[in-house]
Amino acid sequence: MKKLLISLITVACLATCPTAYSADTVTANKIRFSGKIVKISPQSIAVKRNGSVENIPVNEITSVSFDGEQRSLSLVRSAIRGQRYSAAAKTLNKIDVAEVRRDLVKQEIKFFKAFCAAKAALGGEGKIVDAGRIMGKFAKDYPNNYRYYEANEIIGDLLTSLGRDNAAAKFYSKLTEAPWPDYKTKANIAAGRALLAAKNPNEAIRYFEKVLAGSDKNTSNQKQRLEAEVGKARCLAEQGELKKAKSLAEKIIREVGPEETDLNARAYNTLGTSLKKLGKKKEALIAFLHVDILYSTIPDAHAEALYNLIQLWNDLNNTERANSAQQTLNKQYKNSRWAKK
Repeated sequence: MKKLLISLITVACLATCPTAYSADTVTANKIRFSGKIVKISPQSIAVKRNGSVENIPVNEITSVSFDGEQRSLSLVRSAIRGQRYSAAAKTLNKIDVAEVRRDLVKQEIKFFKAFCAAKAALGGEGKIVDAGRIMGKFAKDYPNNYRYYEANEIIGDLLTSLGRDNAAAKFYSKLTEAPWPDYKTKANIAAGRALLAAKNPNEAIRYFEKVLAGSDKNTSNQKQRLEAEVGKARCLAEQGELKKAKSLAEKIIREVGPEETDLNARAYNTLGTSLKKLGKKKEALIAFLHVDILYSTIPDAHAEALYNLIQLWNDLNNTERANSAQQTLNKQYKNSRWAKK
């Protein structure tokens, strides 16, 4: 009876306990560091364990959990990994921040709320300006948080979607302050994309070529190299080098794995743009349909594909399909630059 009573008390305590963790845990390069976080900065997280302190670079970190955090934060992280931002936001709204004692956990909750708002706005739900204000406040209030660079990159993405490309470039440039080459590369790619959105391919291609000149073909750099190649291909298409753009886009599609949805979406949009300008409307249609059918989880790319599909379906005298694409664009991406064109 005594053992049963102890077991029941243990179960009850676990059920009401606000946290699922007995220590801070940082995972980097598939290695778990469990202990006490003693310092965070935009560059690293310091974890004290077994009497010594491990400084873990932020660019190597894949996940962080905090001692004392709400159990529901693990559900939030899982939803975000699955791109279920609405579900993550609903779970976050159930957390009473006033009851959270630890400041690091409060910062994590605030970032997740800003992140979900940004992703929702970029996907056509909610106002981009409001999402930018929330993330901007996070970056201003917590400049020493380990998510500082990520926050600035997202603000840049939001500004780019509004067509405020010069302002976006300022936030992207924050990434160049990071000590790691991959972050500097990320900043160059983002700046190139912003200049492309501003219809300045001659300047944008310089950023993409800078990345390609400095990258090798190791696995760790392969994705960034392909991102730069996609950007360069799009610049070539906008410059009128259509055959070169088409050839490069096709090469990228052959190289990219199916799991790289963002890269595939951008590459097919670039291929579609090249074919459309070459007057090959049916082939262009097929390229944009790849994005509509296979990569619709990438909001801006999907909105761009729909915008082009509307024109191509009309050109091919299929008004029913054109109207359907128009309805999807207006419904899902009403705040996007593509819906406002």
